[in-house]
Parts: sequence; structure tokens; C-alpha cells
Amino acid sequence: MQKFVLLLCLSFLPVSLYAPAQDVPTPTVDGYITAITSKTEFDVNGQHVITTPQTEYIQRTVLKQQETDTTDPNIAGSIKVGDNVQVFSKSTHKHPILATQVVLQQKSGDPVSGVAVIQKIIKNAPDMILEADGYRISIPPKTNIHYGAHLSKNTVLSPGMWIEYSGNWSPDGAVIASHAKFTQFSLTSRYKKILAAHNSAVIFQENTDSTTTKRVQQIGMRLVPAYQKNLAANDPQKINFQFDVAISNVANGYRLPIPVAMQNGHITLPRQSVERLQNDDQIAAVLANGIAKILEWQDPNSDAPQASNKGRAEAAAMGFLAGPIITMAAVEGGMRVDSEMNGTTILSKSAQQRARVGLSLVHDAGYDIMQAPRAWQLLSAKDAKQSASTAVPQPTAVPQLSVYLWEIISREYLHGSDAVIASNKTNAGGK
Repeated sequence: MQKFVLLLCLSFLPVSLYAPAQDVPTPTVDGYITAITSKTEFDVNGQHVITTPQTEYIQRTVLKQQETDTTDPNIAGSIKVGDNVQVFSKSTHKHPILATQVVLQQKSGDPVSGVAVIQKIIKNAPDMILEADGYRISIPPKTNIHYGAHLSKNTVLSPGMWIEYSGNWSPDGAVIASHAKFTQFSLTSRYKKILAAHNSAVIFQENTDSTTTKRVQQIGMRLVPAYQKNLAANDPQKINFQFDVAISNVANGYRLPIPVAMQNGHITLPRQSVERLQNDDQIAAVLANGIAKILEWQDPNSDAPQASNKGRAEAAAMGFLAGPIITMAAVEGGMRVDSEMNGTTILSKSAQQRARVGLSLVHDAGYDIMQAPRAWQLLSAKDAKQSASTAVPQPTAVPQLSVYLWEIISREYLHGSDAVIASNKTNAGGK
């Protein structure tokens, strides 16, 4: 009788207790539109997508991490390069991808924060706009502002100072700061140690009179922000940037040609990198990433105890650069660059910052930002012949660094109030 009662009770339990949990469908590709071929064909993260009259289009609005989905067939004719989309298909292995559903995602209101050097004052108070951390940061009168040592509310803010901020994204791609703290650069003890270690390092560079070295030096100096160029030679914040090319027969031990950036301002590209990259815009993207790392390494708060990726990277760099010689087997910034450039690794916060700031340097110098994702894709290719091809790359050839760059391009340069004018340059796979 007890067994019968138990079975009878179980029969009335909700069916959901017995039913297996339904898996959330996984998109075949999730990223940013990098090229549009026609009204029915486009590329996402370099992967070719074909739509049909049966393809369903969904508008997804994400406001402060809350999602709202709406079916909208009009999306089919309105998507643009830089749009954030998810593409679903019946087969995840066939290429090109035949889309059964396309989800256009628009995000705003998410919190964002960071610490970075101010590169440019775009607009002065009362509605100040700064360029820092690879963002346009708006400082409206309602922002809660604090000042570090030797600064006050009467201080005229200028490039080279530092900002610690928190706020939210605005629909035009800017960051609206709710809190901001301004500090002055200081030569910290940790920074002195890193600088001393880097100054003792030696790079096996090519002849400085070579045509390739002169080309790289010219591109690099064009990228250096104006405030750095204008600093006095004896200013402790002054970085004497130097750009050159490493001899081609140095084995780096990795499958990638890895650029090396040191705190003394010395940035070296292996000749293999220069040969893989297809134009000055792509070389600029790689050099700018190194410049960004050096600029942000001057963090005036770096002496404070920290367990961040940035702190570990500095400690690792100290260890690798302690000897008298650094070869191409060195670790750039204390982290394996190839781990940031493969298809699965999530970028560290410091890698994301370098990508953003580097992209802003490329933009400010007048180079084509659309070439930045392509540059890192070329450097991450396993096969040099494949890297030189202009054909649509395979999915595995798209590194996370390139995907993240497209996110920033989409949010800040294509859809913002200062949107980049779309042209034939919007095809990231072109030369």
C-alpha cells in the first residue's frame, strides 16, 4: 500500500522534474559583420554567411544585461558592417554558413571602469570629453570627481594625466562617467625597476639604414600621441620611442612572429611580421598595440599591491628581462601573445586595454582602423602562404584579438556620433 501511495504521489509531480533541461541553442557564429557582399550574403568574423527567404531575423536589445527579442524582417536590408550578430544554422560544420536565424544585438547601459592615461582632451568643461583607455569618456557636471596629490578642482586637466573612472555606455558609443579620479604621473619604484631591466636588454635588430627599418620607424613615430612628442627631453614621463626590425634568422621558438615592446620605448617587429602584413595600416595596428602597452605601463598606481593580470604580467616581465639579452623567445608583456591570438582564449583585461588604446592611436594617426583585425588575423595564421591570401579565411584563423577589435570598432567608430564613414575600406579582408 505504501508503494502504491508513493507511486501515486510521484505521478502528480510536475513533468519538468522528469524532463531533461533544454539546452540553450549555440550560435554557429557569434561576432561582428566584417564585410557585406550582397543583400543576402555577408561575413561574420571572416566567416561567409548566406541567407534565404526563410531566414528569420530577430532584433535583440540588451539594456543593463536584460534581453528583449523582437522578430523584425526589416533587419535583412538594414544590417551594416560592424553590427553585432549571432547566426544560427542547421549545420555547424558546413561553410559557407546557411543561416536559419540571424539575431542582431544592440547593447547599451552596461557598466564599464578602468585606469588609463589621458591621450587627448576632445572637449573642455563643463561637458568635458576625454580620450583615454581607448574610449571617449564624457565627464558631465554631475560626475563625482576626485583629485589625487598636487591636483585640485582648479587644475586644468591635460593629456598625460591619469583617470580612474567608472560609468556606463551611452547609445553613441561613449562612456558616461559617474565617478572619476584624476592623478598625476609619478615615477614609482616598480616602474623604475622595470625600466632598468628593459634598458639592459638587447634586441638583435637589422641594419638601421635598411629600407624596411626606415619604413617601420616612420609608421611608428606617426602613431606616438602628440602629448608624448611635446614632453621635454628631461621629463620623467617622456618615452623615447624607437621602432626597428629584428633580423629574420632569429628562431623565436613559437609558431608566431611575435613583436616585442619594452618600457624604454623600444618596439621591434620581426621581419617575418613585416613580410606577412600587407600594408602600412596593418603594420601601424601592430606597432600601436606595443605603444599602447608602454603608455599604460606607466600606471601611477602600479606600486599598490595587486593581484590583477597586469600586476602578474609586470612581475613576469621582470623575470624574463632580468638577463642582459632578450631574443625573440621573449614574452611580450609577460604574456604569450599567441595565446591571445588563437580562436578560444579569452583576452585578459590588459590585452583588451592594449587593443582599445592601440586602435585609438591608429585612428588618430589617420590609418585605416578596419585593417587592425585583419593584421592580427594574418599574424596568427599557421601557414605563411595562407596568411598572404586575400581569400575569405577559415573560422579557426580568426583570433580573439581580432574579434575584440571588431567589437570596439562597431561600438565606438561605426555606430557612434563620430562614426567612421563606410567606404570600400569596410571590407576587412581587403588590402
